Amino acid sequence: MMSISSRLLPNRMKGSHRLRGRVLLELLVVVSVVAMTLFAAPGGPSARAGNPGAWVAVNPETDTVSGGGWVANSVVHVVIDDPTNGIGVDRSVGVTAGSAGTFSVEVGTGTLSIAPGFIVTAVQGTTVKMHTVTLLSGVSINAAADWAEGTGTTGMDVVAWVQGHAAGTSKSVHVLMGTLWNVDFNHVWNIEGGTAMSFKQVDVDGDWTQVDAVAPYDSDGDWFHDDIDNCPNTPNSTQYDGDGDGVGAACDDLDRVWGVNRYATSAAVAEAAFESADTVFIALGTKFPDALVAAAAGGYLDGPVLLT
Repeated sequence: MMSISSRLLPNRMKGSHRLRGRVLLELLVVVSVVAMTLFAAPGGPSARAGNPGAWVAVNPETDTVSGGGWVANSVVHVVIDDPTNGIGVDRSVGVTAGSAGTFSVEVGTGTLSIAPGFIVTAVQGTTVKMHTVTLLSGVSINAAADWAEGTGTTGMDVVAWVQGHAAGTSKSVHVLMGTLWNVDFNHVWNIEGGTAMSFKQVDVDGDWTQVDAVAPYDSDGDWFHDDIDNCPNTPNSTQYDGDGDGVGAACDDLDRVWGVNRYATSAAVAEAAFESADTVFIALGTKFPDALVAAAAGGYLDGPVLLT
């Protein structure tokens, strides 16, 4: 227990009596729970001997801590510490590992949200697993191109896989200088809209930071997912919207208007486009440059052009 005590009682204990009392109280709670786990956990000697197969994973986007390889039906005590605020333990919670030795617990509150640099410790008997949360965020998936990208910690590997198919789809990419990374799943997996994927960065002790993402739907395969595509069912990689109505030109409905000749056509267009107008431009129908100039002015002043 000396290693736990030294971790939870750093030099910042120097301070007011109130701060010292608060940290000591939190330490007493942690030690009490660990002691209860040590003597009451089923499995007896194997639990007290430590469990090298245990692991812990932290998802900073959902404020969730999960783990596996723990002694089944036994309490795992999870401790959250933001080392930048100087108060020691920020939150501690006990959770019972299930029959498979796994657990998952949401540890965020209105005042606590896990961020890179937070230290997450899981304790069960003499088994102690500690993980410093790494930078892993901003993940986006391009289903049309079969790749994913995001932000990671420089010098670490990002391991990506399709949920439910980890054995056949796992790929990794090393984060070089800077924090941006990109992993290509071409010839590995055909990513489609709704494909759920996971991404993690593993520390030297086998614990990791993990985030999850779902590929957005791209019904027409033009690399613009349906939520932002101005023609979600018609490929239009330029997203051109000539009339600015929010609907791409590739799928904008048009009404054909015509007359028996150019003069009747200009009147029909004016009638279809304008209920009323303060300004009307008149141009010779036999000299098209006049109508071209009038069309520009009509667009600026919102008035129709009639040919005569």
